[in-house]
Amino acid sequence: MPRGPTPAASGFRRRVRAGLAPLAQSADDILSTLLVESSKAMSSSKWYGQIETVQRRSLIAASLGWMLDSMDVQLYALILLDVMESLDMDTGTGG
Repeated sequence: MPRGPTPAASGFRRRVRAGLAPLAQSADDILSTLLVESSKAMSSSKWYGQIETVQRRSLIAASLGWMLDSMDVQLYALILLDVMESLDMDTGTGG
């Protein structure tokens, strides 16, 4: 097994020495940079206009499935206490 830094680590070290990569950043700095860069990307081009029809349909189908799944979970949570009371269930059986 070879010893020494991996190619990715040595590339990072070269960028640090050249002043192209910071030595350390706080999580807040990283998050704010990501948010700024993503907002620039979103404002400069509409990503949903660049995807194909099949991809757009897949995205819509997945979003609708997620929405319906979350709706039935909410309905279950709303009626759970009434169902448990009507069927004389304890909390262990009812969930």
